[in-house]
Amino acid sequence: MTDLEKKDNVSVAELTEETVKVTDSWVKLISVVGVPSVIALYLVYQFTTAMQSDIKKLNEAMPMHVQATQQLNTTNERILSVLQNICANQAKDNSERNNCFAH
Repeated sequence: MTDLEKKDNVSVAELTEETVKVTDSWVKLISVVGVPSVIALYLVYQFTTAMQSDIKKLNEAMPMHVQATQQLNTTNERILSVLQNICANQAKDNSERNNCFAH
């Protein structure tokens, strides 16, 4: 037997031993908590790991959203001011003029 074959045999033996350990731990887990619980735990794990990247993307996009919202608010305030001035200029008396600035 060559050195390469010995290494391959050792790797296969180690892999088989590791597989048995992992399988034993899963069997113990299933026997303790039950199949539905194991499925639920697996799904929770999958969803949380999948959602981490989505949450990271949302956190990265948040400052741009805040800035855009602030710009939109500034624009809306300017539009309101112009509309109030137009309303005040078109008002026939003080009561109509006062209604232009009541918001």
